Amino acid sequence: MNTGDVFDEHLGVIAALRDNYARHDDTDTIRELLGIQEELEGLLSSREDTVKQAIQGVLSSRRERSDTGQYAGMDYLWKQGPASLLHCSLTALSSRVEEARIKAVYPEEEGAHDARLRELEARVAASKQHVAQLTTELEALGKQRQQLGSSMKEVGLKKAQVDHLLLEDEPRIRHQLSLYAHVSKISWRFDNPDRIAGTVSDPEKADVRLFDLAPQMPRFEATNQLWRLMEAAS
Repeated sequence: MNTGDVFDEHLGVIAALRDNYARHDDTDTIRELLGIQEELEGLLSSREDTVKQAIQGVLSSRRERSDTGQYAGMDYLWKQGPASLLHCSLTALSSRVEEARIKAVYPEEEGAHDARLRELEARVAASKQHVAQLTTELEALGKQRQQLGSSMKEVGLKKAQVDHLLLEDEPRIRHQLSLYAHVSKISWRFDNPDRIAGTVSDPEKADVRLFDLAPQMPRFEATNQLWRLMEAAS
């Protein structure tokens, strides 16, 4: 028995009592019964409004998402009877519960999180290995830079020595060679460093004598031959 049937039954009882007392001309009792009837109608109306508001709150979110017109209005549903309205409310609640259940389900397969974690750990290990390799290479480059710096210092020192020879020693050596050539009248040939070769010239006599001595010749013998050539040119 729904709420409407109960209310109709109460109204029927009150109407029967009212007719019964009317036949006995009991005016006061009728007034009292009419007051009770009005009070019951007010309570029922208030309860209906409360139920409407509660169900309205439950269905509000679903009614906003619905495009079918099934929940066109609460007044229409209420006219169909409280049972219809409660059925719609239960349907809406069931849908919301199902949506919550679907959202609560873990979205990935079992073990997916562990697999992703292992993958991340492998990537981290590879990154650490790469960083260690780069660190080793940087250390090696640092040592090479130090060695190169030392080599550059040595090259700089040798260059300074060569510059000193070019600026100071070379002119002095050239001068000595020039004096030696003037006194000895020997002009050396340096195109074949494996041989002791050159010329001995006498400008006054226009005499030029060639010499080409083997490097294997004993030093004193080579010296004697050169002295004989120089004496002959003097």
